[in-house]
Amino acid sequence: LGPTQLVAKLATKACKPNGVRRVLDHEVKAFIGDLPLKDMPQVGHAMAAKLQERGLEVCSDVQALEKNRLREWFGVKGETLWLNAQGLDQESSLVPAQRKSVSAEMNWGIRCQD
Repeated sequence: LGPTQLVAKLATKACKPNGVRRVLDHEVKAFIGDLPLKDMPQVGHAMAAKLQERGLEVCSDVQALEKNRLREWFGVKGETLWLNAQGLDQESSLVPAQRKSVSAEMNWGIRCQD
């Protein structure tokens, strides 16, 4: 359990297979700061290698940097990584998608019998 979807996912992953972990608002930075960057969403082998080249191995390393620095180095992925290291979900995932269609079902109460 956590204040954002990302924190809740990481807390659940940290307590597998049978545990439950609750991360409160004031604990988020410390909890995420100890996690290796390779465990973060959207960080694969290639990105992990690039981060390691720059001396970034755990989330606290990213927390100490400015968002613009990561954006310079890694583009949009760098900005996303910085947000994730802060325990923030991307704003776009919090906005509900615009409804494009509406449907309805009617049940007339008719039953087919053999």
